[in-house]
Amino acid sequence: MGPMLFVCYINDIEKHLHYSTPFLFADDTVLLVDGISVEDIGNKRNTDLSILTRYFAANKLQLNAKKTKSILFRSTQKFKSNNELLLNVGIDEIEQVDSFKYLGVFVDAHLTFKSHLDHITKKSKQRTSVLWRMRGFISKNLALQLFKSLIKPLYTYCDFVYDGCSMMVAKQFEVLQNAGLKAVSGAPGRFSASALRNELGITTLTQSHKESTCIELYKLLEGKGPQSLVNEFRYREINRALRGNLEPTLEVKKNPY
Repeated sequence: MGPMLFVCYINDIEKHLHYSTPFLFADDTVLLVDGISVEDIGNKRNTDLSILTRYFAANKLQLNAKKTKSILFRSTQKFKSNNELLLNVGIDEIEQVDSFKYLGVFVDAHLTFKSHLDHITKKSKQRTSVLWRMRGFISKNLALQLFKSLIKPLYTYCDFVYDGCSMMVAKQFEVLQNAGLKAVSGAPGRFSASALRNELGITTLTQSHKESTCIELYKLLEGKGPQSLVNEFRYREINRALRGNLEPTLEVKKNPY
């Protein structure tokens, strides 16, 4: 059964769940549930897991409890006393983790994306090192193509997801990209990063991230994204002057929790 047929096969999961919001991508399924306390979240999730167990049995499917993980998204200030979620599928207990990889992005409990950024840093340094070793045997144009196809995507893949990270992270990524561009050009130890970017036609990652974020927001406002996200964004008309600007502004719904 192909990914599309599998999604069609389990596409009615949402109708059976009481509290969770499912997100399906091929055989990767995520259930999101919110609550006012850890106990509230745990009770809601266990209720839906019991429903899922019966659903899978009726549809000749089996949930692999060993590959199923649980994560409690929270701020660093909340839930300090008890961060443990006790979740079960039948007689099997689901492991709670602080970070997991979903569709190529490492997501952590505090949404700092530190584990994802550490992963990108490691991969970037490895690939830049390989590019340095190859540089004496290939042309600058080929080196630039390799940079764009093997190194640059590390920084731009889903960059709008973690675009709100700290300036320190943004600077760290710029340093990594500059190191890659240096390998492309074979520049000496001290060089002008801006001049190198202009020479090779590469924008800063800050600018690239802003463009990606604007594109994704435009898609959501035009109703061209996932419906669960489209519903979270809408234009709001402002009837009073705001610093001389009467243009519509963006309104984002707030989570009641």
